[in-house]
Amino acid sequence: MTAVAFDQVDIFAMGQYASSPGDFAKEFADAAALAAERAANPSKAPALTFPTKTLQHFAYWHGESRVENVLSHQVVITKPAEIEILDTAKKTYRRITTREVLTVLKAGSLPLTSSRSKQPGKVDLTLGIDASATDSVSVAGAAAKGYTVVFTAKAENATGSCIRFFARLVDVRGTITSDVLDRPEPAAQANPGAQPNPLAVLFMPLNFSGLPFTPENLRRLPFFDPAGCALNALTLRMKDVPNLLAFGEFYLYRRVEFLPAANGGVASRPTIVSERGNVRGLTDADAVLFEVPGDYTLVE
Repeated sequence: MTAVAFDQVDIFAMGQYASSPGDFAKEFADAAALAAERAANPSKAPALTFPTKTLQHFAYWHGESRVENVLSHQVVITKPAEIEILDTAKKTYRRITTREVLTVLKAGSLPLTSSRSKQPGKVDLTLGIDASATDSVSVAGAAAKGYTVVFTAKAENATGSCIRFFARLVDVRGTITSDVLDRPEPAAQANPGAQPNPLAVLFMPLNFSGLPFTPENLRRLPFFDPAGCALNALTLRMKDVPNLLAFGEFYLYRRVEFLPAANGGVASRPTIVSERGNVRGLTDADAVLFEVPGDYTLVE
């Protein structure tokens, strides 16, 4: 089973962002400095600025996982039967069972429709993905395989408020470049029943400068206004190529870049970069990472 830990820096830029597979040390230092500044001024409201850099610590241990978001002071420990959510600033934690989580998920997906909207609408969305292998590279001294993915998204037949929401997403295209190791993603190994989702890379766990990941904060982004809009149909087109397996391998560097499209596309050309480093194996001494500290208080 998986027993590994690593650090991850996610970067979200409203435009092009210069980066390379060898930039992890610099980006890690920048994100850590931001977290230290935030900790020194806890009363100062976080600003939504770009590029946004988020620092997270990941650990996987024989079917259990631990994800710490440094900026938001949150740790999520996932075990087979329960999930524990820790607030490292307040030294409190909440506990929910896996059964409770499944009950919420089975109740239905989170709709984009807002009760405040007077013009609810629908839209047909078609997604396409094509992957190809590139030359092998060295990332932080490790031999990694390179992949390039071209993705497209086309919105059609929008009605109501969806016309506004998809005004700049009529025809979108972009590229994903990845450098991966010849080993599976720890999350997939920890959950053998889970299949690699090639679309998951487009929705990396960014927290936008520590702000809670809520619909209200999402609407603050200049390109996101989902009020009253819901997907009517989703068509997924994927070429039958073995390189799609790259999505299930452990990546050290991944860059998602949106490009101008023939019919408008995304004018701001947002870029998402995810870099990993400080990869290390875990031993029995690290089992304490997956336990709630004795001085934390349980809250309901």
